[in-house]
Amino acid sequence: QALWDILGKALEQPVHQLLGGRARDKIKVYTGIGGSDDKQIADSVQRAREQGYRAGKWCPVDETEILDGMDVINKVYNRVAAARNAASDDFDILLDFHGRLAPAMAISVIDAITELRPFFVEEPIPPENVDAMVKVARAVKVPIATGERLFTKFDFRALLEKQAVAIVQPDLCHAGGITEVKKIASMAEAYYVGVCPHNPLHGLSTAACLQIDACSPNFVIQERGSLGEDLFKDPIRVVDGFVEIPTRPGMGFEIDEDKLKVLREKWEDWATPRLWHEDGSVADW
Repeated sequence: QALWDILGKALEQPVHQLLGGRARDKIKVYTGIGGSDDKQIADSVQRAREQGYRAGKWCPVDETEILDGMDVINKVYNRVAAARNAASDDFDILLDFHGRLAPAMAISVIDAITELRPFFVEEPIPPENVDAMVKVARAVKVPIATGERLFTKFDFRALLEKQAVAIVQPDLCHAGGITEVKKIASMAEAYYVGVCPHNPLHGLSTAACLQIDACSPNFVIQERGSLGEDLFKDPIRVVDGFVEIPTRPGMGFEIDEDKLKVLREKWEDWATPRLWHEDGSVADW
């Protein structure tokens, strides 16, 4: 990302122009919503609306056994229903299962919530077994997405060739940056598969994602991470569910060094949560 930013500024062009030029006028974005009870979920949807978003995503699934009971399915259904009831038809509900389910359980859960019209289900199962992902995708009527735990165009090749997903989600901070992710997006385009860059991180990552989004014809919607979003001199602004495409050279944003110092001082290390099933066995976060 830094090298592309330097090149763009040297040539006085935004990065997306160097990658082929813009394919759209603005970029659709979503934010995080969530909660475990109806009020928390409804309040999070309302906050997202007040912040200008028309789409939100969260994980409604707790740690789950390979096969589990109706109480698990009912809990997921009720949580998603709470989000749908709080949102009007112009607010999309995106779901991330975090790979917590096995194929049979994922199919049962997705079948139960299909009537609630989720925009997509991300990582319904762990991403390592492509054939298992194919099984899920062919058994359900909700678009399937994955990609945050895949790291090169070679990892995405099998997903695309076997038509295992409707949406790929490469993470620019994990999957080789702008250069590699642009290749992945172009590969997906040939299979009529959309691209939604994974981005739970910081404003710099968002800025890089926007450059890919701007020039990729098969772009769908952009995840906007909330960490360090205020470190730019001119912040990213969401209006009616979209952000404008940056037009300044390079990444299009200038870092406020004073804000960066403050952010560095209050930054806390983060580690993946550790979860266990009721019987004491380790669960996938």
